Amino acid sequence: DCGMLQTLRVQDALAIAEVSRRRSRDEQAMAQYLGIGRGARAKGAPLDGTLLRCPHDVDLTAFESEERRRLEAAIAQLSPDARRELIALIWLVQRPSLSFEAALRRTRRIPPAAQPGYLMGIRLERYIAEGLRKLGCGGAWNEDDDR
Repeated sequence: DCGMLQTLRVQDALAIAEVSRRRSRDEQAMAQYLGIGRGARAKGAPLDGTLLRCPHDVDLTAFESEERRRLEAAIAQLSPDARRELIALIWLVQRPSLSFEAALRRTRRIPPAAQPGYLMGIRLERYIAEGLRKLGCGGAWNEDDDR
């Protein structure tokens, strides 16, 4: 029973998790290709002690992938109330001491206009299926599935 979710549909949450997984995979591959991010030091980072590469060394537009645009669109099509429920679902996993109701109340602190940006900054695939399971909604999606 998913009675706790009033506006967020389980299939929408799982679809967002899947697109988020593909976006993360693409961004990890791009970071590895560009030699930035975690592990870059071992893979040819500058030897002069600098940890960051100069901005002109990296084409950040490479991270504007089709999967990122799909994820932005999927999040944007949700109503503000559905986005609040999605955030509460994530917090349910991130903060085990919170109940879903308490997490949902706390989401009011994030203005509707800021919700999409907040959600884009989270690796949603890590939390959505587990949050759905905690609510008793099933969540048969598996992070290891490569559909």
